Amino acid sequence: MFDSPSTFRIQGDGAEVTENLKKHVAARMRILDNIRHARFSFAAGNATHEPDVDIDWRQDPQGYLEAINEPSSRISCERASSLVFYGGIGESFGTNYSTRPINGGQRIPLPTSKATEPWIPGDWGHIVNTSALDAPAQWDREAPGLEGENIFFLKVWSGSDVYWGHLNDGSSYRNVLTLNDWGRRIRTWRISLDAARPALRGSVKYPTIGLEPGSDGWERNTR
Repeated sequence: MFDSPSTFRIQGDGAEVTENLKKHVAARMRILDNIRHARFSFAAGNATHEPDVDIDWRQDPQGYLEAINEPSSRISCERASSLVFYGGIGESFGTNYSTRPINGGQRIPLPTSKATEPWIPGDWGHIVNTSALDAPAQWDREAPGLEGENIFFLKVWSGSDVYWGHLNDGSSYRNVLTLNDWGRRIRTWRISLDAARPALRGSVKYPTIGLEPGSDGWERNTR
């Protein structure tokens, strides 16, 4: 958070600030823990499968994730990312999160030689397959699930930022790549008449738990 060009405003005064900062960091750490302990398999379209469990995933995404977190569960990238993220936040689905722009809100084609804006561990971003935007029906028919890739920033490792995406099974090391390596991998995706053209979306989702309400708890640092 200190390296980000954004300033995050923690809710409360005095001792409340410390407690709410802990809540915010804990949410991000739970997102990373969910990734670290992922065991589910990747699938898309009609190949997906989740066991029947007596838990409403909308009300308890963390409990649902823990209940289905087995190799026999075959779930899509978007589904896995939603459960990892909202489960980590620790509230019902679709709450206590917001979106902030990165890189001026502009898409960046990948791979890139440009320096991208720093992310914070637990941020959820997306690499768009812009070819699939041009021919969505054909990509959905020939290569379901390859319309793009959801990625989470993990940490700096050996001097490089690394990101997790659910393309192989669970927490496999093959799912952890640099941004440019994700771009290179996605460029290998093909349909009969076209190849994927990856571009980093100009925004990320992040937890807002512990942050001041209003303006989503952050502001652009102008220093």
